[in-house]
Amino acid sequence: MTCCLEIALVNALRDLPCSPIRSDNHFVLERKCTDCIPYVVVKATSTQGLRTSDGVSENNSVEINAYFSADNETQAFDYQSIVKTWLNAAGCLDLGICGCFCIQTLPTSRISPSAGGVIRYSVSFSGRYHSELVGSGSV
Repeated sequence: MTCCLEIALVNALRDLPCSPIRSDNHFVLERKCTDCIPYVVVKATSTQGLRTSDGVSENNSVEINAYFSADNETQAFDYQSIVKTWLNAAGCLDLGICGCFCIQTLPTSRISPSAGGVIRYSVSFSGRYHSELVGSGSV
């Protein structure tokens, strides 16, 4: 179900107010366009989880990388501020029928130069993802 987590995170990032990144420039795992700066890529990895009578809980690490043109560095700092505000306010992210993801660590972020005249904003954090078993009757 990690894919569901990544898609839900991409959708949440698309909905952030005042984002300098167009909605269609949000991707899971890898960029799927050329010349589409700025853009963002979300990756999540899961580790051993716990199965209970009502569902499955997994620990997940999430990495969000956003890329901006080096001549527009202020966009990277603006986006960092927007994402930081969202992550600090979110606590748990409701993934609808997929379950929920609760952030358990403080996000670690940085802005650094990348290859080809691009600036990368990177933020990583981890948390617990819980999805209910189909037909478990839990709410």
